[in-house]
Amino acid sequence: MRNALSADEQEHAKDFADADAAQVSATLDAVPGAWERTQEGLAQAAEGEGTPLDELV
Repeated sequence: MRNALSADEQEHAKDFADADAAQVSATLDAVPGAWERTQEGLAQAAEGEGTPLDELV
């Protein structure tokens, strides 16, 4: 299986591996459009769109 993260992304992720919750939250808040995409995904799930987790295997 191929790793989905580039070497730079892996190194960046290691920097946050032991981060406290506030740091993790701030990092996620810095991702452009993340909140909007999350809300869109929740709305799609509520409408029955998407694939149930147990069917992803």
